Amino acid sequence: MGRPSQGNTAPVHERRRILTNSTQYYFTRLLSLYLLSLLLAACTKPGAYIPVNDLRAVGTISGRITWTGDFPSAQIDRVYRDSGLCGEDVPIDEIVISDESRGIEGVIVSLENITRGKPLPSPGSLVIENRGCRFLPPVFVAIVDATLQIQNLDPVMHYTHARLDTRFGPTVWNIIQQAGAEGRSKLLDTPGLLDIRCDLHPNMKAFIRVLDHPYFDQTSFEGHFELRNVPPGSYTLNAWHPRFGTRSTPVSVPETGGPVTVDMSVQPR
Repeated sequence: MGRPSQGNTAPVHERRRILTNSTQYYFTRLLSLYLLSLLLAACTKPGAYIPVNDLRAVGTISGRITWTGDFPSAQIDRVYRDSGLCGEDVPIDEIVISDESRGIEGVIVSLENITRGKPLPSPGSLVIENRGCRFLPPVFVAIVDATLQIQNLDPVMHYTHARLDTRFGPTVWNIIQQAGAEGRSKLLDTPGLLDIRCDLHPNMKAFIRVLDHPYFDQTSFEGHFELRNVPPGSYTLNAWHPRFGTRSTPVSVPETGGPVTVDMSVQPR
């Protein structure tokens, strides 16, 4: 007969208990490290906006967005469905330019590379209507986590389809609304550009710029904009419109704060 082992003489059930406890200990440690890494990644997320309540020296960036060159010619979209309501041809109201000042209305002006500043406003809610085979308003800007109310005021069905960045981007949501149906709500929880179309009426389109900071404005009929309480620093000022895309220019607010004027001219391409 062989000699009895002089190694681990603990009973089998004791050895199993020790092994189980060790496995649980290492699993708990690994889980804790994983959760800690997620927390650190969230806290150090690049570009995350930090609201500050005690801003001292601040500036105001204001100016005008104007059109240079010949006025754009009117564009017409052909209607292939529900022409009794929509008409056979629909003008594309993509851009509104003042005859006198040449200011461009509805341009979304915002700052880039700003990570701290004034507190965020309440997200609130916005409304987009399907009315007269158009989306109204066709262009607007919102703070992240705002609620969008989608309403169909037409006596026909509409498919309100939102995609990210472009009309060919990934679907964010798609809402089917029969005539007379109740409004639907969607949370705008992802920063970026929403390209909104009606899948039944290709002439219908709208755009929503969703931002995660409060430094934005939409130009008046004369092309004016104003961004208040901007902390000192160097930024990029973006002007976006569906007709001409994004135009950018550097802008700086001095350490002493004060007014900063930035005028941008848009030339047709």
